[in-house]
Amino acid sequence: MNRMKPIKIMIDGQNVDAVSNGEMKQIPVSAGSHTLKTTIDWRSSPELTFTIADGETKNFKLSGFKGASWLTPVALGIIVANLILKYTLHIRYFMWALLPIAIIVLYYYTLGRSKYLQLISDDVYNPDAKRY
Repeated sequence: MNRMKPIKIMIDGQNVDAVSNGEMKQIPVSAGSHTLKTTIDWRSSPELTFTIADGETKNFKLSGFKGASWLTPVALGIIVANLILKYTLHIRYFMWALLPIAIIVLYYYTLGRSKYLQLISDDVYNPDAKRY
């Protein structure tokens, strides 16, 4: 997730709260069907529809896009490999290996901006949750 800015929580199109990295929130909602979406700047999660009964609790897990955990280490590895190859073996143009990573990042900042954040309901990520 984003460590610099809080992520806005929107229920039924209304901004109701914000959550920071590693933080948990409880937000009361009325019984019925609702939509949930999270946003940070112009990037967001897909809208999630859920139904909640009176007195029921729903849990949702929020995370960044799937490739975030491996993109930075891979990019740094390519940069280091490029420097080693350039100055020891005089191999140039290895930096082109960064192009797929740049395309993935560019996608999530433009066309995929509504998939930048991941929202998962408790019945998907919690194996002990009740299934109906």
